[in-house]
Amino acid sequence: MNGREAEQHASDAARQREGLSWKKYAKRLNKYLAAMEKLFWPDLFIIGSGISKESEKYLPLLTIDTPVIPAQFLNEAGIVGAALAVRKNEIEPSD
Repeated sequence: MNGREAEQHASDAARQREGLSWKKYAKRLNKYLAAMEKLFWPDLFIIGSGISKESEKYLPLLTIDTPVIPAQFLNEAGIVGAALAVRKNEIEPSD
């Protein structure tokens, strides 16, 4: 986004670092998700990481067509996913 990795531009760390209001952050996130929407035509966006804990503050401000929800495990979603991937690889060795 704008010549930078999206993580540096649309993450909670960027929101905090730049002191963005929730409205300004939602506008920025909306722009990123709109780009992903055009590229991939997803049925759903699931937001994890630290910002998912604050979803009620920005999700209602998004205007994209694709539904957006917080990850069920919020900030731990990535950790749970990684653990499940490791477990799967232990049970089903790759070729």
